[in-house]
Amino acid sequence: MKICFQGLKLNYPARVCFELLCSLASAHAKLMCQVEVTVQDAVVAVTVMESSMQGATLLGAGVNVLHSAFPKDPNREYSTQGMLLL
Repeated sequence: MKICFQGLKLNYPARVCFELLCSLASAHAKLMCQVEVTVQDAVVAVTVMESSMQGATLLGAGVNVLHSAFPKDPNREYSTQGMLLL
């Protein structure tokens, strides 16, 4: 995956963070057997990054990531997370 930074004036930490988010989104797309990265993949990447920094506070109060189950309706769950993040 190549990312074009022309026109973007990012300092080193911001550029590394941006590259990491792009890599996470790309990895999620591959995991989902997709050819292109979608907004859904980007939302998952941001959720993973934020959860790792804040201890899963974005997922709601009282949610333990280690003891949670997969959602019954994943598309609705992605929409809900997208609305929270965007």
